Amino acid sequence: NRFIMQEYKITKALPEDKESILLIKRQAHEYFVQNLPHLYQLSDTLFTEDFINCYFNSDKHIALLAKVNNKTAGYALIDQVAVDLPMMKNRIYVYIQDIAVREDCRNLGIATDLLHVIEAIAKEWNADSLELAVHANNQSAVHLYHRYGFTIRTYRMEKNLSLLENSDQPHSIIP
Repeated sequence: NRFIMQEYKITKALPEDKESILLIKRQAHEYFVQNLPHLYQLSDTLFTEDFINCYFNSDKHIALLAKVNNKTAGYALIDQVAVDLPMMKNRIYVYIQDIAVREDCRNLGIATDLLHVIEAIAKEWNADSLELAVHANNQSAVHLYHRYGFTIRTYRMEKNLSLLENSDQPHSIIP
């Protein structure tokens, strides 16, 4: 069932919106449990209270809500990050901590619209860039971000040592 777009808006989320955010987060988390079982497991706790609450009581962290026909269809959690380190250029960027759309609301442009609003907020914050992390196997998200103009800056790589045969295990260098 797809929503017929009637009333559609993106607003800042309020503390009372936490449960609707968590419903969508659970859907997204199930995808990762199924597709990346070496990293994710089922859990009743998806965000700590301190983590989620910071998006409702800070001017550097914002939770956005996309509502279709007055029902939560998607959300985004964004952070303003200031880099002030001697070895790096000083800059401000907006980090998209999390973004997700309900399964029955996907492919309606909701994620793209959330990105537009995030970009507008980033410009208000005088940010130099938008940044996020995405799993390489989440091809629909990767495609969305490429379409929106994101480029790859860093590859985060892993070597899963639990999958190695005993003969491939390195010898201990610690006596």
